[in-house]
Amino acid sequence: MRFAELVKLASLLQRRDNEPVAEALEDINARLGAALTPLQREVLQSSPLDEELLGSASQTRARAAATAAREEPSLAAFLPRRGDGLVLSAPDVESYITCPLRYKFARVLRIRASRHSTSASGSSSTRCSSASTSQAAAAPRR
Repeated sequence: MRFAELVKLASLLQRRDNEPVAEALEDINARLGAALTPLQREVLQSSPLDEELLGSASQTRARAAATAAREEPSLAAFLPRRGDGLVLSAPDVESYITCPLRYKFARVLRIRASRHSTSASGSSSTRCSSASTSQAAAAPRR
């Protein structure tokens, strides 16, 4: 019986774009019912698949309506402009291509990036070696 459900799902995927799921299911169920034995038809009609499909279609519509109603805050006030055009430097474009979130933090929100851990440890080791070299140079030789 799972095969009939798979055929139903495949048929549903092949429906016309503007055809509602409920109408498509009605047509698919009628066509499948004509090809099945009475016992198979009874099992297919007792399947919860139609309710799941109709429920997911209504959830999709509700999600689309909620997304359309939501207003995203505009970043237009933060874009660097000169006259009617945008002013973007090559490093700004490269930063955006590499990581849009990093661009947003650096250029839009003006949050300074901390030094990378390897560069921080590198500068620490440089300071340590400089200090030990200067101490060794200052120590008297015996």
